[in-house]
Amino acid sequence: MNGLWRHPELVLGVIRRWLPYPEYRELALDGDVALWEPTSLYGHLIATATDGAFSHSSGLVWLHDRLWSAGYEEHCNGHLAPLSAEVRRHSGRISVFRTVPPLDDHKRKHVARHLIGDLTGDYGWKNIRLLTLGQLVGLRWFTWVGPYRHWIRQQSLRGDSTICSQHIARSFQRGAGIQFVHKFDAAVSPNDLARSPLLTYLGTLTWQEALDNHVGVSPA
Repeated sequence: MNGLWRHPELVLGVIRRWLPYPEYRELALDGDVALWEPTSLYGHLIATATDGAFSHSSGLVWLHDRLWSAGYEEHCNGHLAPLSAEVRRHSGRISVFRTVPPLDDHKRKHVARHLIGDLTGDYGWKNIRLLTLGQLVGLRWFTWVGPYRHWIRQQSLRGDSTICSQHIARSFQRGAGIQFVHKFDAAVSPNDLARSPLLTYLGTLTWQEALDNHVGVSPA
């Protein structure tokens, strides 16, 4: 895809499979989780530092018969974007996950309410710096130091700024009582979500181009 070599495994033991957007739209539910592969050097640094394929996350919600991506992004803060437009721009880079077991209608509505209603803060640059610092090889011991854990706790308690994966963790905790990983929410990364046993992989969204290259093989 996009001239780049793509590893077939998104998560250990999970093989990438293409899921056309029109097909996904027919089965999409409020509260599905989108995990995004990087498209920039900044994104690659986040994915590498957090030891996985993903650098961004968002929640998917239905609004006025249209499917939207709800999340926090650098330079955009909290925002909604049509998922169809995002898939057109990033075909083959957005993977969709769903809770295991699936949420009932009542919990899905509560999660969706938080995914949309909690988009009122700023992007948490301090959170992303702390998260990246705590994941760098050679510095992971720092996550056990008292001041670091205090900073992460304080960032988790703040309501005026957040990062993409923290927004997902909070929305599911508040809306459905689900904790994907046993961490303060400010320390949750997109790759923590991908590895959570409470989420299952549905597929990687594609638009209208022919994705006929074998995954993991760069076109000539």
